[in-house]
Amino acid sequence: MDFYKYLDQWGAFKKSCNNPLFREMRGMIKTRDDWWNMQLHLSEASQDAFTFRTVHLEKEWLKKDRPYYNCYPAILPMLVKLDLDIQCSLVQNITIQPLELRLPKGGLSDIFSWDDGKQQIRSILFGIQDVPLENQSEHMGKGLVIAFDIGETDPSGYPIYSMKFFPFREEMTVNQACQLFPDHISAIEGTVIPKDVITNTIKLCCCVALIEHDSELLEPDILSVDKPQWEEADVQKRLQLMARAHRRGKNGWNLGESVECIPHYRRPHPALVRYGKGRSMARIVMRRGSIVHKTKVKEIPTGFEANDS
Repeated sequence: MDFYKYLDQWGAFKKSCNNPLFREMRGMIKTRDDWWNMQLHLSEASQDAFTFRTVHLEKEWLKKDRPYYNCYPAILPMLVKLDLDIQCSLVQNITIQPLELRLPKGGLSDIFSWDDGKQQIRSILFGIQDVPLENQSEHMGKGLVIAFDIGETDPSGYPIYSMKFFPFREEMTVNQACQLFPDHISAIEGTVIPKDVITNTIKLCCCVALIEHDSELLEPDILSVDKPQWEEADVQKRLQLMARAHRRGKNGWNLGESVECIPHYRRPHPALVRYGKGRSMARIVMRRGSIVHKTKVKEIPTGFEANDS
Protein backbone atom coordinates (compact mmCIF):
# COMPACT_ATOMS: atom_id res chain seq x y z
CA MET A 1 0.00 0.00 0.00
CA ASP A 2 1.25 3.48 -0.87
CA PHE A 3 1.17 6.36 1.61
CA TYR A 4 1.63 10.09 1.27
CA LYS A 5 4.72 11.55 2.93
CA TYR A 6 5.17 14.88 4.65
CA LEU A 7 7.58 17.11 2.72
CA ASP A 8 9.48 19.47 5.01
CA GLN A 9 10.08 23.09 4.01
CA TRP A 10 13.69 22.56 2.94
CA GLY A 11 12.75 19.57 0.79
CA ALA A 12 9.94 21.59 -0.78
CA PHE A 13 12.33 24.46 -1.52
CA LYS A 14 14.83 22.14 -3.22
CA LYS A 15 12.06 20.68 -5.39
CA SER A 16 10.93 24.18 -6.36
CA CYS A 17 14.37 25.72 -6.88
CA ASN A 18 14.11 25.43 -10.68
CA ASN A 19 11.15 27.77 -10.54
CA PRO A 20 12.21 31.31 -11.59
CA LEU A 21 10.85 32.67 -8.30
CA PHE A 22 13.29 30.51 -6.32
CA ARG A 23 16.25 30.27 -8.70
CA GLU A 24 17.95 33.43 -7.45
CA MET A 25 17.42 32.43 -3.81
CA ARG A 26 19.07 29.05 -4.42
CA GLY A 27 22.46 30.75 -4.82
CA MET A 28 22.16 32.40 -1.40
CA ILE A 29 20.56 29.53 0.53
CA LYS A 30 22.77 26.46 0.50
CA THR A 31 21.78 24.50 3.61
CA ARG A 32 18.71 23.56 5.59
CA ASP A 33 19.84 25.86 8.42
CA ASP A 34 20.09 28.77 5.95
CA TRP A 35 16.51 28.12 4.89
CA TRP A 36 15.22 27.81 8.45
CA ASN A 37 16.96 31.02 9.52
CA MET A 38 15.44 32.90 6.60
CA GLN A 39 12.00 31.52 7.40
CA LEU A 40 12.31 32.53 11.05
CA HIS A 41 13.43 36.03 10.05
CA LEU A 42 10.51 36.43 7.65
CA SER A 43 8.01 35.04 10.16
CA GLU A 44 9.21 37.52 12.80
CA ALA A 45 9.07 40.45 10.36
CA SER A 46 5.56 39.55 9.21
CA GLN A 47 4.36 38.19 12.59
CA ASP A 48 3.57 34.88 10.90
CA ALA A 49 3.15 32.46 13.80
CA PHE A 50 2.36 29.51 11.51
CA THR A 51 5.75 29.57 9.77
CA PHE A 52 7.54 30.06 13.11
CA ARG A 53 5.82 27.01 14.61
CA THR A 54 6.35 24.89 11.51
CA VAL A 55 10.10 25.54 11.55
CA HIS A 56 10.42 24.50 15.20
CA LEU A 57 8.20 21.47 14.64
CA GLU A 58 10.33 20.29 11.72
CA LYS A 59 13.58 20.93 13.60
CA GLU A 60 12.55 18.64 16.43
CA TRP A 61 11.21 16.03 14.00
CA LEU A 62 14.45 15.85 12.01
CA LYS A 63 16.48 15.74 15.22
CA LYS A 64 14.64 12.48 16.04
CA ASP A 65 15.22 10.96 12.56
CA ARG A 66 11.74 11.70 11.17
CA PRO A 67 9.59 9.14 13.05
CA TYR A 68 6.38 8.20 11.24
CA TYR A 69 3.31 5.96 11.32
CA ASN A 70 1.81 4.47 8.16
CA CYS A 71 -1.91 4.66 8.94
CA TYR A 72 -3.86 1.83 7.31
CA PRO A 73 -7.44 2.51 6.13
CA ALA A 74 -9.23 -0.04 8.32
CA ILE A 75 -8.01 1.48 11.59
CA LEU A 76 -8.78 5.13 10.82
CA PRO A 77 -12.60 5.18 11.18
CA MET A 78 -12.38 3.04 14.33
CA LEU A 79 -10.04 5.53 15.98
CA VAL A 80 -11.97 8.62 14.95
CA LYS A 81 -15.27 7.14 16.22
CA LEU A 82 -13.89 6.61 19.73
CA ASP A 83 -15.61 8.78 22.32
CA LEU A 84 -12.67 10.67 23.85
CA ASP A 85 -14.54 11.86 26.93
CA ILE A 86 -11.32 12.17 28.93
CA GLN A 87 -9.19 15.06 30.16
CA CYS A 88 -7.24 16.40 27.21
CA SER A 89 -4.15 16.75 29.41
CA LEU A 90 -3.77 12.95 29.15
CA VAL A 91 -2.79 13.37 25.50
CA GLN A 92 0.57 14.84 26.50
CA ASN A 93 1.82 11.39 27.55
CA ILE A 94 2.61 10.59 23.90
CA THR A 95 5.66 8.33 23.55
CA ILE A 96 7.14 9.85 20.38
CA GLN A 97 6.80 13.44 19.22
CA PRO A 98 6.95 15.20 16.85
CA LEU A 99 5.44 12.45 14.74
CA GLU A 100 4.43 12.16 11.09
CA LEU A 101 1.19 10.39 10.19
CA ARG A 102 1.10 9.10 6.61
CA LEU A 103 -2.36 8.49 5.21
CA PRO A 104 -3.01 6.04 2.35
CA LYS A 105 -3.31 7.08 -1.27
CA GLY A 106 -6.93 6.36 -2.06
CA GLY A 107 -9.37 4.12 -0.25
CA LEU A 108 -10.20 6.68 2.43
CA SER A 109 -13.77 7.23 3.59
CA ASP A 110 -15.20 10.73 3.91
CA ILE A 111 -13.71 11.09 7.40
CA PHE A 112 -10.51 12.42 5.79
CA SER A 113 -11.67 13.27 2.26
CA TRP A 114 -14.22 15.54 0.60
CA ASP A 115 -15.39 16.72 -2.82
CA ASP A 116 -16.26 13.14 -3.83
CA GLY A 117 -12.81 11.92 -2.84
CA LYS A 118 -10.97 14.42 -5.03
CA GLN A 119 -9.49 16.12 -1.96
CA GLN A 120 -8.09 14.45 1.15
CA ILE A 121 -5.78 14.87 4.10
CA ARG A 122 -2.48 13.42 2.88
CA SER A 123 -0.05 13.63 5.77
CA ILE A 124 0.12 15.14 9.24
CA LEU A 125 3.01 16.36 11.38
CA PHE A 126 2.26 17.12 15.01
CA GLY A 127 4.12 17.72 18.26
CA ILE A 128 3.94 19.46 21.62
CA GLN A 129 4.59 23.21 21.87
CA ASP A 130 3.35 26.19 23.87
CA VAL A 131 0.01 27.21 22.34
CA PRO A 132 -2.69 29.78 23.20
CA LEU A 133 -5.15 28.37 25.72
CA GLU A 134 -7.94 30.26 23.98
CA ASN A 135 -8.38 31.79 20.56
CA GLN A 136 -6.29 34.99 20.22
CA SER A 137 -5.31 34.73 23.90
CA GLU A 138 -1.90 35.72 25.28
CA HIS A 139 -2.18 33.01 27.95
CA MET A 140 -0.04 30.09 26.84
CA GLY A 141 0.16 26.46 27.88
CA LYS A 142 1.24 23.09 26.52
CA GLY A 143 -0.67 21.64 23.62
CA LEU A 144 -0.45 20.00 20.21
CA VAL A 145 0.57 21.88 17.08
CA ILE A 146 -0.85 19.99 14.09
CA ALA A 147 0.29 20.72 10.51
CA PHE A 148 -1.41 18.83 7.71
CA ASP A 149 -1.00 18.61 3.96
CA ILE A 150 -3.89 18.44 1.48
CA GLY A 151 -1.77 18.80 -1.65
CA GLU A 152 -2.36 22.56 -1.98
CA THR A 153 0.48 24.67 -3.41
CA ASP A 154 1.16 28.33 -4.18
CA PRO A 155 1.85 29.56 -7.76
CA SER A 156 5.53 28.59 -7.44
CA GLY A 157 4.67 24.99 -6.52
CA TYR A 158 5.62 25.42 -2.87
CA PRO A 159 3.26 23.46 -0.56
CA ILE A 160 0.71 25.24 1.62
CA TYR A 161 0.06 23.45 4.91
CA SER A 162 -2.85 24.03 7.26
CA MET A 163 -2.32 24.22 11.01
CA LYS A 164 -4.45 23.69 14.11
CA PHE A 165 -3.81 23.94 17.86
CA PHE A 166 -5.00 21.56 20.56
CA PRO A 167 -4.42 23.00 24.07
CA PHE A 168 -4.14 20.66 27.05
CA ARG A 169 -6.94 22.30 29.04
CA GLU A 170 -7.36 20.59 32.41
CA GLU A 171 -11.05 21.50 32.67
CA MET A 172 -11.93 20.20 29.20
CA THR A 173 -12.33 16.81 27.60
CA VAL A 174 -10.72 15.94 24.29
CA ASN A 175 -14.12 16.22 22.58
CA GLN A 176 -14.61 19.74 23.93
CA ALA A 177 -11.08 20.96 23.14
CA CYS A 178 -11.37 19.73 19.53
CA GLN A 179 -14.03 22.40 19.00
CA LEU A 180 -12.29 25.15 20.97
CA PHE A 181 -10.60 27.09 18.19
CA PRO A 182 -12.69 28.71 15.46
CA ASP A 183 -11.30 28.90 11.94
CA HIS A 184 -8.42 31.30 11.38
CA ILE A 185 -9.13 34.04 8.84
CA SER A 186 -6.75 32.26 6.44
CA ALA A 187 -9.12 29.26 6.37
CA ILE A 188 -11.27 30.96 3.72
CA GLU A 189 -8.29 31.38 1.39
CA GLY A 190 -7.50 28.71 -1.19
CA THR A 191 -8.97 25.25 -0.62
CA VAL A 192 -11.58 25.23 2.15
CA ILE A 193 -11.36 22.12 4.34
CA PRO A 194 -14.68 20.92 5.83
CA LYS A 195 -15.01 21.40 9.57
CA ASP A 196 -15.67 17.72 10.27
CA VAL A 197 -12.52 16.68 8.38
CA ILE A 198 -10.44 19.07 10.51
CA THR A 199 -12.06 17.72 13.68
CA ASN A 200 -11.31 14.14 12.60
CA THR A 201 -7.68 15.10 11.93
CA ILE A 202 -7.32 16.52 15.44
CA LYS A 203 -9.00 13.45 16.95
CA LEU A 204 -6.68 11.12 15.05
CA CYS A 205 -3.64 12.88 16.53
CA CYS A 206 -5.13 12.61 20.03
CA CYS A 207 -5.85 8.89 19.54
CA VAL A 208 -2.32 8.23 18.30
CA ALA A 209 -0.97 10.05 21.36
CA LEU A 210 -2.91 7.61 23.57
CA ILE A 211 -1.54 4.49 21.88
CA GLU A 212 1.37 3.01 23.78
CA HIS A 213 4.40 2.26 21.67
CA ASP A 214 4.33 -1.48 22.45
CA SER A 215 0.66 -1.71 21.48
CA GLU A 216 -0.64 -4.55 19.30
CA LEU A 217 -1.83 -1.81 16.96
CA LEU A 218 1.75 -1.01 15.94
CA GLU A 219 4.29 -3.05 13.98
CA PRO A 220 7.73 -1.81 12.87
CA ASP A 221 7.95 -0.78 9.22
CA ILE A 222 10.83 -3.02 8.19
CA LEU A 223 12.37 -3.52 4.75
CA SER A 224 10.21 -5.48 2.29
CA VAL A 225 12.99 -8.03 1.78
CA ASP A 226 12.99 -8.78 5.54
CA LYS A 227 9.24 -9.27 6.00
CA PRO A 228 9.28 -13.06 5.36
CA GLN A 229 11.70 -13.42 8.31
CA TRP A 230 9.73 -11.24 10.73
CA GLU A 231 7.02 -13.65 11.93
CA GLU A 232 9.43 -16.45 12.84
CA ALA A 233 12.20 -14.20 14.19
CA ASP A 234 13.07 -14.09 17.90
CA VAL A 235 13.40 -10.80 19.81
CA GLN A 236 17.09 -10.39 19.01
CA LYS A 237 16.56 -11.02 15.30
CA ARG A 238 13.66 -8.56 15.20
CA LEU A 239 15.81 -5.88 16.77
CA GLN A 240 18.40 -6.48 14.07
CA LEU A 241 15.77 -6.18 11.33
CA MET A 242 14.48 -2.94 12.85
CA ALA A 243 18.01 -1.53 13.09
CA ARG A 244 18.66 -2.45 9.47
CA ALA A 245 15.50 -0.63 8.37
CA HIS A 246 16.49 2.39 10.47
CA ARG A 247 19.87 2.55 8.74
CA ARG A 248 18.03 2.67 5.42
CA GLY A 249 15.95 5.65 6.56
CA LYS A 250 12.84 3.79 7.74
CA ASN A 251 12.21 5.08 11.27
CA GLY A 252 8.55 4.15 11.27
CA TRP A 253 5.74 1.85 12.31
CA ASN A 254 2.59 0.49 10.65
CA LEU A 255 -0.60 1.46 12.47
CA GLY A 256 -3.48 -0.97 12.03
CA GLU A 257 -1.90 -3.17 9.34
CA SER A 258 -2.98 -6.33 11.16
CA VAL A 259 -6.62 -5.27 11.50
CA GLU A 260 -8.55 -7.63 9.25
CA CYS A 261 -12.04 -7.38 7.80
CA ILE A 262 -13.82 -10.76 8.20
CA PRO A 263 -17.54 -11.23 7.37
CA HIS A 264 -19.72 -12.16 10.38
CA TYR A 265 -16.79 -11.63 12.67
CA ARG A 266 -16.15 -8.74 15.03
CA ARG A 267 -12.69 -7.77 13.97
CA PRO A 268 -10.03 -6.63 16.44
CA HIS A 269 -10.69 -3.00 17.32
CA PRO A 270 -9.17 -0.22 19.43
CA ALA A 271 -10.81 0.71 22.72
CA LEU A 272 -10.23 3.54 25.18
CA VAL A 273 -9.57 2.14 28.68
CA ARG A 274 -8.86 3.85 31.97
CA TYR A 275 -6.20 2.69 34.41
CA GLY A 276 -4.05 3.85 37.31
CA LYS A 277 -5.04 5.23 40.70
CA GLY A 278 -8.65 6.32 40.62
CA ARG A 279 -8.73 5.38 36.92
CA SER A 280 -7.22 8.78 36.25
CA MET A 281 -5.10 7.72 33.26
CA ALA A 282 -6.26 6.59 29.83
CA ARG A 283 -4.79 4.73 26.88
CA ILE A 284 -5.96 3.05 23.69
CA VAL A 285 -5.54 -0.72 23.53
CA MET A 286 -6.49 -3.41 21.02
CA ARG A 287 -9.46 -5.68 21.76
CA ARG A 288 -9.28 -9.18 20.35
CA GLY A 289 -11.62 -10.24 17.58
CA SER A 290 -14.56 -12.50 18.36
CA ILE A 291 -17.44 -14.31 16.68
CA VAL A 292 -20.66 -12.38 17.17
CA HIS A 293 -23.53 -14.52 18.61
CA LYS A 294 -21.35 -17.59 18.88
CA THR A 295 -24.29 -19.74 20.06
CA LYS A 296 -26.20 -19.00 16.84
CA VAL A 297 -23.28 -20.34 14.80
CA LYS A 298 -23.58 -23.68 16.64
CA GLU A 299 -27.22 -23.98 15.57
CA ILE A 300 -26.39 -24.00 11.84
CA PRO A 301 -27.10 -27.50 10.47
CA THR A 302 -24.03 -29.29 9.12
CA GLY A 303 -23.22 -32.68 7.67
CA PHE A 304 -25.46 -32.52 4.58
CA GLU A 305 -24.22 -33.69 1.22
CA ALA A 306 -23.39 -30.83 -1.12
CA ASN A 307 -24.83 -32.79 -4.08
CA ASP A 308 -28.68 -32.75 -4.11
CA SER A 309 -28.98 -35.68 -6.53
